[in-house]
Amino acid sequence: MIDKMPHPIPSDSTRGLLQDVMQQLDQRVAHFKIGTAYEKVRMSDARVFVAAARLPRSIAQIARVYGISRQAVQSSVQRLVALNVVELLPHPDSLRDKIVSVTAHGGEAQALAVKHLGWLEMECAEILGAKGLEQFRTQLLALTAGLKARQVSNDMDDVLELDETVDNGGSGLV
Repeated sequence: MIDKMPHPIPSDSTRGLLQDVMQQLDQRVAHFKIGTAYEKVRMSDARVFVAAARLPRSIAQIARVYGISRQAVQSSVQRLVALNVVELLPHPDSLRDKIVSVTAHGGEAQALAVKHLGWLEMECAEILGAKGLEQFRTQLLALTAGLKARQVSNDMDDVLELDETVDNGGSGLV
């Protein structure tokens, strides 16, 4: 018989906790933007900007990374182009796709973002301590690398094993 009771996602799951932290950081970033030329920039546009700033990528690559449609990325890019912080360059391997690249004006926006990130880092260090923040960063890097390594083996057996772990009372990764 199928259990008709909903199964709530545990509030202390790794994914849930990371999402809570991201929401808190996003709120602080929104606060930092007040009074700047970027005050009205949407968080989704900021994420597209960050993706392009870290590494010039195509619209299709950004869409894949964030699991969103090309149209959503294109809308963000159009708004960012209007702010003169990114530009679209021809893709060397595709006539259809474009590379999103940060402009010189976007470099100034990047410098402002780095300043704000410095304030966030200081706030996190006040909460966790400098050593605790460094340990947290090290753990996040290890987790990111491990998940990327597993991503290449996009095998249903991995998913089935995870389902069995969760069904048997394990922690799961949700």
